[in-house]
Parts: sequence; C-alpha cells; structure tokens
Amino acid sequence: DLLNTRINTAVTFMNGVATDGWRQSFTNKTGCGMDYDAEQAGKYLESVALAWHYTKNAQLKTKLDNFASMLISAQEADGYLGNYQESCRYKSWDVWNQKYIIEGLLLKYQFTGNSTDLESAKKGGNWLYGRFTAPNGSTQFTSQAVIGLASTSLLWSLVDLYRLTGESKYLTFCNSIAALNTTQSLMTRMQDATELYSQKAYETYATILGLAGLYRITGNQTYLTVCRRAWEKVYAAHLYPHGTFSNGETIVKDYNLGWDYGQIWGNPANIGESCVTFQWIMLNWELFRLTGEIQYAQEMERRLYNAVLGGQNPR
Repeated sequence: DLLNTRINTAVTFMNGVATDGWRQSFTNKTGCGMDYDAEQAGKYLESVALAWHYTKNAQLKTKLDNFASMLISAQEADGYLGNYQESCRYKSWDVWNQKYIIEGLLLKYQFTGNSTDLESAKKGGNWLYGRFTAPNGSTQFTSQAVIGLASTSLLWSLVDLYRLTGESKYLTFCNSIAALNTTQSLMTRMQDATELYSQKAYETYATILGLAGLYRITGNQTYLTVCRRAWEKVYAAHLYPHGTFSNGETIVKDYNLGWDYGQIWGNPANIGESCVTFQWIMLNWELFRLTGEIQYAQEMERRLYNAVLGGQNPR
C-alpha cells in the first residue's frame, strides 16, 4: 500500500545518507550558537531506529549500530553528548540539540536492548542535570533559545530516562522543569483565553508533549488538562486543510491562514513547518495512548496521509 511503499523509499534514502560530516562535527566539537548538527544527528538516529524496528532491514541495522557507536565514542568523559565547543555549552540551542541524541539512544535501546545506549543516554542526562542544579543553572536553562522553551522540551527525554531506569533524579529534574516560570507561563496561556499568536510552534508543542509524558508517570491531572487544552486551541483555530499549522515556524492569529504574518519572516508562503507536523502527530499519539479517545487517532491518520505523505518526495 501507499504507506508501506513510502516507508521502503525512506529506508533506501536513509541507507544512502552519508554520515562523515556528523563524525567530524562530533569529533572536533567546534559548534556554537545556531548549530543544529546534534539535533539532526539525533533525529537521524531516531528515524533509522524506527525504520529498522518496522522493516528489520539488515543494512539499516548496520547503519544504526555504526551511527550510535560513533555518537557514543564522541561523548566526553563527563557525559556531554553535543558538538559545541566548551565556551558555548549550556547556551543557545545546546540543551535542545542534546535532547535529540538522548531520545535517539533511548529509542534504540528499547528496540535492541543494548545497554551501552542506555548508559550513554544516562550520562548525557546526568551532565544536563548537573548543569541545571549548579548555582544559577535553572536561570541559564530558561535563558536559552525561544524564551527557554527549547530547553523545557527536554521533559520528553527525561520522562523516558525515568521510565527506563527508575532513577529518582530524573523525576526530580522533570518536576523542576515543570515548576519553572517558562513552563508555568506556557501552561497558563494554554488554559486561558489568550491566543497563541506569535508563539514559536515547534518548541511550544515539544514542551506540551513533555507535559503529556509527565502526566503518564505522575498522574498529575493538571498536565493532562493543559495538553487537552493545547490540542483544542490548535484544532479549533490553527490547522490548515491539509493538516498542519504554523507560518514562518510561528503560530499565527486565530482563524488566520497567516499570509500577512508570514511577511515578518520575509516569505508569506512559508507555512506548515514539517517539524511542527510531526510534533502534532506525536502529541496526538501520546494523548491517544493516555485516553483512548478516537479524535486523537483520527488526527494522526489525517496528518500522516495529507501533510506528511503529501509533502514527501515520492522518490
């Protein structure tokens, strides 16, 4: 069928991806500021892990093992998983970037049972926990990209670290992030009548996804309520007909396609960031798992067949 064909096409593509550039980036560690090599490496690791888990393609498994081994071998003794130079660490997009490496390693661990992946992810989580709990650490955490939302989205990875290890410090870390002013302000904005206008879409809903995960491990009803309301706000006023949202990576005014707002970014047709589409699918997946309510499953299916497959090069 269509979906299976597209997955096989993606497998062929992933098998052909050259990874030497990433190897150099993680070995040399010269990144700084708006350097997203670690984010993209983590996403690639996640994608290959998921594709191998579904297809059991032998070539893809070799690619998965070799790429994870490269990332782990480049990890520093103190646990740092990113590619930033020393003076740039724990600034800008560094936390955001590292969370994707942690997510990829944890996903691979769950599919393969390789404890080396879990240990590496734990070391990475411990590095971040040490920085967060250091003097002024939480302030630095929320002074990073996108008013701190790039950092608070780490919640999702920490939830999995706690779930897979049972180590209480990861739950403590989660609760500390949820208590930050950045997170609390976002939760308030989701529950009141304020429009989401000007909110950065991807990082906002990555943090919301983390709160959904936190509800799963704590049972705190407030987190689920916030996630439901965040879903309702987008569903009611922001989805394009083909199933995604955002313009210029940002949430526009309610019931506005965003052509005028897009001019802020210099491209009035810059709609429907693919990262936002996948984040929306993931939120629906998690809410469906938590509640069993059919509207979330319907959203996953609609967005997959329209926004995702419609935006993918079939070759």
